[in-house]
Amino acid sequence: MKIKKIEKIKKTNLDQAKYFESLLMQAYINDLLSDFEAERIQIELIDILKIQTEKFSSGDSSSIRIEKAQDILNSIMFTIGIWLKRYDNPDDAVELIKKEKLYDIYIKGRHKIDSKINITKLLHLTLIKKLINTQNYYHNATIIDGINGFFKLYYPDFLAQEIHITADYPVFNTMEKLLGIEFIQSYLENLYYENAFCSNFSTEDIHYLLSGYHEEYKELVINIYELILTTCIGCIIVNEDAKRLKLSLKSIETLNVLFSDKSTEEIYYMLLQAVKILDKIFILDNNLVLYIKESLEKIATNIINSVETNTIAKVFIISKYPEENKKLNFSFGNRMDNELYRKIIIAIKDCKDLNGKLNIITNRVNSLADLEDILLDGNFTCNEVKSILKLLNPTEFIALYKRYYDLQESSLLHIREGEIILSECICDLFNSFTNEQKITIKKTARKINL
Repeated sequence: MKIKKIEKIKKTNLDQAKYFESLLMQAYINDLLSDFEAERIQIELIDILKIQTEKFSSGDSSSIRIEKAQDILNSIMFTIGIWLKRYDNPDDAVELIKKEKLYDIYIKGRHKIDSKINITKLLHLTLIKKLINTQNYYHNATIIDGINGFFKLYYPDFLAQEIHITADYPVFNTMEKLLGIEFIQSYLENLYYENAFCSNFSTEDIHYLLSGYHEEYKELVINIYELILTTCIGCIIVNEDAKRLKLSLKSIETLNVLFSDKSTEEIYYMLLQAVKILDKIFILDNNLVLYIKESLEKIATNIINSVETNTIAKVFIISKYPEENKKLNFSFGNRMDNELYRKIIIAIKDCKDLNGKLNIITNRVNSLADLEDILLDGNFTCNEVKSILKLLNPTEFIALYKRYYDLQESSLLHIREGEIILSECICDLFNSFTNEQKITIKKTARKINL
């Protein structure tokens, strides 16, 4: 019989976002690190910081601001933590720190980050190839453009802990608090499972269901998986067509009666039984079934709350079938290579003259997709943004107007500072037009699909 080694440090006491720092703290508290060893670790950290700051500044580390040096130090500690997480027993990770040079651990962590980047990029490509077709802006903008934006700006040598994007589209299951590539990998894994489930339904049926939730669902921050899964389970419970997500008003009333006298635990069990049937209907992957089961506690809580507040029709959705107006498709064009994009962003940020910035954009940016990214990432003032917008042809301006003009107040918590500035500048420029021009812009905006 194998005797399990007693752990002095409990993994649950460690901060997954700041693993190395919390590990050192717990090691010191539990007498696994002496004062001498703690001092040696600090000295080795400073030595690594010196190496990295010289790399960053091309040998002139004295020119680096304190804030930037702190960012690089945080990046170093994050990278070391990435490697140390491979030890199931945190005590073993502490032993490694005591025996091995910190720089060697850092290098191993750096290679591990490269491996995670490659795995996550592959996961992202796989997800995009199978991505459900929905008109929800936050779903598409985050999963495609947002994640691409992360890889464009991610700088693991010096800012390995940075995320760079706001990940506006929410996943349903609770995520661990993580940073950098670890966050993006975990986020994409959740999205992969949610998309895999939603892929069992037709584009039209998903659209009708989301229209039933809210006629303006295209502009809302919602989790599509939650609405589809909950409604699908509801269909199974009342013997409706789960594949088509078809609930009737009578079905909603039946569900309300079924759940009205149940506890959270009883409702959870009912949902669990429904998932067994759901698995037989769609023949789901085992990992996807586990992900769905993780969602049930949250759904059970939503149902209990909706019964108490008489709002069950907001949890189980009745599809609506709005008439579709014919639209004109507008493409933002292809994006440039990530390395070239980074160079252009650096050149723009280093340029202090507006004409110089406009010259870089005019000569080196060839698609509206790249220009949009540059407007969001370039740290421009509002006046500079308006000067850049004036370079656009009318259709390009209308495309940006459609995307950014009418950002709702309720969504401001979910968007980046660059998006807020761009929205304000588009509003200012639009308001400077004549009434006739405004009417034309609004009419055209309604007709185009981005």
